[in-house]
Amino acid sequence: RQRRPHPLSGHSPAQQPLEWHASRRLVCASPRSLHSMVPRRLGPIWLRTSSGANLGGVRIAAGWRRWTSSDARTGVAVGKFHSPIVDALWAMRAAEVDVSAVDASAEPTPMSVEASRTVVEYDFGANPMLSEHYRNPYGSVRIGRVLEDLDALAGTVSAKHNRPRAPSKLMLVTASVDRIQLLQHADTRSNMKLEGSVAWVGRSSMVLRLLAFSEGVQGGQEPWLEADFTFVARDPATRRSAPVNPLELRTEAERALFQRIAANVERDRIARSRVTVFFVGTPLLKKPEAVDAEAVAKLVAQVQPSVLMPALSDPNTVLMSDTRQTNAFVCQPQHRNMQDRIFGGLLMRRAYELAFATAFLFCGSKPQFIEVDRVEFRAPVEVTGRVT
Repeated sequence: RQRRPHPLSGHSPAQQPLEWHASRRLVCASPRSLHSMVPRRLGPIWLRTSSGANLGGVRIAAGWRRWTSSDARTGVAVGKFHSPIVDALWAMRAAEVDVSAVDASAEPTPMSVEASRTVVEYDFGANPMLSEHYRNPYGSVRIGRVLEDLDALAGTVSAKHNRPRAPSKLMLVTASVDRIQLLQHADTRSNMKLEGSVAWVGRSSMVLRLLAFSEGVQGGQEPWLEADFTFVARDPATRRSAPVNPLELRTEAERALFQRIAANVERDRIARSRVTVFFVGTPLLKKPEAVDAEAVAKLVAQVQPSVLMPALSDPNTVLMSDTRQTNAFVCQPQHRNMQDRIFGGLLMRRAYELAFATAFLFCGSKPQFIEVDRVEFRAPVEVTGRVT
């Protein structure tokens, strides 16, 4: 067959090699000129090190190296349906798995904080399409996309801490996100990086401290966003809790952070034991530790005019039910993670962007995100599920 010039490059396939990754295209001038590649479309992420450093627990040569994640069952890179950073992190995790070398009966081994530390860089300056992928309408970093990457980063950090059992002989799942706090504003004009490590461990659970840095925020010396992710370990066969590797603390800063998070974990445990679930239409039981029934009754009495006589109510009063917004969607195979369940980072992004839209409609102007108090994952979501 006669070779025709490719519409993107203007060269025939014999003159210019092309790499195809799902629907994303990457054009390079020569297979030897990896340092000078300019992506025309959003292609696979390239992680860079300056001197052959250990990036993400994988020894790579100085320069650039491509990471792509793939599903062993279908051969499809599942991370490519999310973001290039998610794709790179999942590929980084898969590259460390050697099933033949894993001993299922191996005892938990103490691991240091540095052993799980993982850093991912966003080279916005050299990759305009990557910058566009993370830009919101106001020129700042799109928080929802960062939440996806944080969940993928947390999974990689937890797997590295529990080597060699994880992830083939130890199932690690996101239980909750205890806090996501915006400290400064970052934009896509400056390069960015995410950094994460294990900060606290219990018997079968652990808390990961994740930070986001930007060169445009205090020269990249202070984080502009921080979050704490809680992961729990399960035995893949019995689905019961399994022990995680202990944490070896070597510095005073690591010990101080460990103690602070331990206090928070104990406080949350006590708070969860006092939570009482109430259903609409059932009377409130007077339990001081759970709810103040008198205060609730007073609030209900104050809103009665708005419910019974809306025309005579305060025009500046809005019922909470009138602010409700919903976003229903059917889960697709492209939404799955490496365990063939729906990716938790995707659910967080959809929830955050729905909350942002709800606040926008209520206020009538752009709201300012400050923090997320707590996100809980109570049950896994299957690919065929429906989410509202």
